[in-house]
Amino acid sequence: MENKVFISRVKILLVSAFLLVLFIGCKDDVRTLERMNYEGDELRTDGFYYCLRKNKHAPTKMLVSFFYRNGVYLWGMSFYDTIPAHITKDSILSFERLYSQFFDRWGVYQVSGNQLFQEFECHDGFDPRTHYCLTTSDIMNDTTFVYRDGYSDTIVYHFHKFDYKPDSTFALQWIP
Repeated sequence: MENKVFISRVKILLVSAFLLVLFIGCKDDVRTLERMNYEGDELRTDGFYYCLRKNKHAPTKMLVSFFYRNGVYLWGMSFYDTIPAHITKDSILSFERLYSQFFDRWGVYQVSGNQLFQEFECHDGFDPRTHYCLTTSDIMNDTTFVYRDGYSDTIVYHFHKFDYKPDSTFALQWIP
């Protein structure tokens, strides 16, 4: 019995040591997409793209993303209103005050043909290193793109013209 306890403790110690070496010895990921000014017409930048996300434990949310001509995008805005026309400048300003200063809400995008590539900083709960997630969407037309995240069904984003956009200057401080 004592021998089994000793062996279990040694296994735990070895696994812990391996994980410690792994976390200390590994470097942060590097961004694979370069920020480039967007000069195309495959996507619109004079408003926002939104999708509706259903959740069986909460009301449906509208997720909103803004794309900028300087090659960055702001993502992660969520509203419990499902009608884009109900989104006001005040609601966007409220989100901007809360979240736009967080660097992980900003990403880089590029368009190639009918493909939209988006890269953003993502976090793995226990891993302190910086990771970048690269996603690909199919652009259907300048007002619709289809995102497949590999976990859920297809997510369709639609465009809504909007006069106000949060300032992207903050993002340029850490995205060269």
